[in-house]
Amino acid sequence: MLNQDIKLAIFNLDGTLVRPLTYELLPGVQTWFGMRPTRLAVAIATNQGGVAMRHHYAYDTLRHSQYPTAEKAGQRVFQVARLLNIPPSLVFMSFAYKFSEGIWVDTPRESLGNERWSRNWRKPNAGMLMAAIGRSHASPQQTVMIGNSDDDRLAAARAGVTFIPAKTFFGWREGMAYEPHFAYATA
Repeated sequence: MLNQDIKLAIFNLDGTLVRPLTYELLPGVQTWFGMRPTRLAVAIATNQGGVAMRHHYAYDTLRHSQYPTAEKAGQRVFQVARLLNIPPSLVFMSFAYKFSEGIWVDTPRESLGNERWSRNWRKPNAGMLMAAIGRSHASPQQTVMIGNSDDDRLAAARAGVTFIPAKTFFGWREGMAYEPHFAYATA
């Protein structure tokens, strides 16, 4: 599916590689990663806004406990990366979160300057994709973004890379994929 000119494939995580907020690989993911060309660098670029929501609801015990800590979110993302043999240096996470009203969750004081909290890193912005491109020494023309959402598609467009829907890339037929759910687990 990817021509020889492609040097980097950037994958969204939830809804593209795994069922949201789980470790469960989606259909075709394990097979593709087991057969991927060795010339091809692979990266993950994932919004993990639940971390910001945990911070936002710090004084609301019930809501606070529904969202992951940065450590828990990172453990899950890096565990999936290990399963797929993606190097930690090519894993990018955004903890920033923007409400539908356009208001951003405040960055915790101790995280000011941390790129994971940068608004530019949160998709649909291109920050994580540009970081992956830079770190892998590919050009935007040599890069594809595989994702499942409009935020993924817009981030790809803003980074100047080709976007491929996950259902097309992995060959999901109607009924193979699932209805995504984005409720956070309390565990």
